[in-house]
Amino acid sequence: MQSITLEKLLCERANQNFSDYQIQAHRNWRQLLNIQLESIEDRANQAFIEGLENIKDLIQDIPSINHLSGFLQEEIGWQLWPVIGLLEADKFFYLLSHRYFPVVTFVRSNTDINFSPFPDLWHDIFGHIPLLFSQTYSNFLQYLGYQYVTVENANRKDIKQNIARLFWYTIEAGVCYEKGKLRVYGATQLSSIEEIKYALSDRPIRYPFKLEEVINFPVEDDRVQDRLFEIPSFEYLRVIQDDFDSYLKS
Repeated sequence: MQSITLEKLLCERANQNFSDYQIQAHRNWRQLLNIQLESIEDRANQAFIEGLENIKDLIQDIPSINHLSGFLQEEIGWQLWPVIGLLEADKFFYLLSHRYFPVVTFVRSNTDINFSPFPDLWHDIFGHIPLLFSQTYSNFLQYLGYQYVTVENANRKDIKQNIARLFWYTIEAGVCYEKGKLRVYGATQLSSIEEIKYALSDRPIRYPFKLEEVINFPVEDDRVQDRLFEIPSFEYLRVIQDDFDSYLKS
């Protein structure tokens, strides 16, 4: 198995060309921003709200990935890695393990304004980046990347699937309690006009987070999530990390 390095991944690193963005893409971005700034009130967890304040001025329109990446590197030691589309899982987690967050360069179309089945620049920037300012979140993200790379080298496909599912039901589709109220911290909900309201309604089925159940629960990533796992607090991600460590050693 050929090992992955940052140097080898450079050939898959995209260039953000602002001339490729049509006027409608800028309109879509501003529309999403205006709506979601209202939607997150009393729905997003506090760590997201605080992190968003750090980048809000930089994302009033389609942001420069390089500019935002430089800001993040200086502030929190993370950088952005622009890509054209979805990366293979092993490359995605490898970048996370080195504190690079992959971001897709295209912006969703009008037809996907409310919900996009595929990640785009809006999802990656608005849904994920504010929470990188939380040490709990960023450490957990890097931890998952490191563990995936470790089992990739050991060719443990079963554990790789477990990590991917753990990533999904926390980082992408996570809800937590905060001062007795349910809040969203998953990027799919935070970046979706439709899904952030749906996640906290009485429509999805929400289970208490149990590691064994989560890592064996199938993922359907191309639709609104109607099965969620709730954690008692955002800081509980530290407990999940410790529990997963114990699981790997068992």
